[in-house]
Amino acid sequence: MAGRVLRSGDRVGIEQETWALLTLYQALRTVMADAAESVPGTDPDRCGFTIAFQTARDQVIQAAGIGTANHGAAGRIGQKLLTGLLPARRHPCRHQHQPPCGKAPQQ
Repeated sequence: MAGRVLRSGDRVGIEQETWALLTLYQALRTVMADAAESVPGTDPDRCGFTIAFQTARDQVIQAAGIGTANHGAAGRIGQKLLTGLLPARRHPCRHQHQPPCGKAPQQ
């Protein structure tokens, strides 16, 4: 968790905080997939988790754009993700006519 310290000192609190972090992660990954699906042909791997996390954090801290602003089907987080897409993955081989990584095609 990159040096992040859990706030709770007892086992029940640690379990609760762990489940909360896992739930947040899953919710953000779902938003990322939904945002990518809103633009046909967009690979979900191009959506940055950091952008999703920071936008969600900003919305909660600032209480801005929650329920009042119209950000389309993708929502505010989705719009930020789509404007900050990561570059498309490059194919591991240089020549497209060759099988990936020099492996023989399976028959």
